[in-house]
Amino acid sequence: MADKKTILLIEDDSVILRILNNRLSEEGYNVFVAEDGESGLKKFKENRPDLILLDLILPKMDGISILREIRKDATASDMPVLILTNLKSNETVLESLRLGVSDYILKVDYSPEELVKKVKEILEP
Repeated sequence: MADKKTILLIEDDSVILRILNNRLSEEGYNVFVAEDGESGLKKFKENRPDLILLDLILPKMDGISILREIRKDATASDMPVLILTNLKSNETVLESLRLGVSDYILKVDYSPEELVKKVKEILEP
């Protein structure tokens, strides 16, 4: 399946990570996962995903730092990034929007099915 879309899921909550990985894989996406910021950035560089699902609060390197590094890469300056967070309205969320994320989702407000629907909207317009 050469046309299979690739998603990088960077999330430190192992339950959320497992659930989303399973749901997205069931939908036919090729999913790479990382549980901290440093390994997430490394997997981004190794795999060049079609979409990144990014938590903002991560060990080793926070989501905003990852996003800044991604945006420095000319080939990824417009790569879709969907923020997964429990932060409502604060400077970190505003900074992610300034850095050109596709959208942000409050984890507590979204089911895995709703997240899959949002991913499809981004990857399969």
